[in-house]
Amino acid sequence: MLQQPDTLSRIRSVTMGATGAVRLLYAGMAAVTGQPSPMPAWIPGLFGIATAIVITLSCLAAGRTTAHRAHDEFYRAQDHLAQRIGYWCALALYPLAGLLMAQDIMSLQLAMPIMGTLTGAAYLIPHAILTWRTE
Repeated sequence: MLQQPDTLSRIRSVTMGATGAVRLLYAGMAAVTGQPSPMPAWIPGLFGIATAIVITLSCLAAGRTTAHRAHDEFYRAQDHLAQRIGYWCALALYPLAGLLMAQDIMSLQLAMPIMGTLTGAAYLIPHAILTWRTE
């Protein structure tokens, strides 16, 4: 099963998408509830670590050749596009958060966890979407 590059690509996109969704959920819950820690703060980090472990173990189990095929030029092009999208989205968060804090709509204690989790989601979600679009 893991001998197909498509399988590794799906594992990577699903796990990265799930991690991005958890980060987006955390930020959304913090924004809606007004609580800087709407769920245990270790959950987004645990999803990130689990994603790294799952991707690494699946690549090791598939073998070097299959792993290289799953990380080909097309993957790198999609990854670079996701990085660019994530960069600009994350960069836009800072002036937006500054504006909300200047208007006393959001406190610094609330803005930091929201911006931190959305910064990760800004890369992970486009990465998953770009991968799913091409399958």
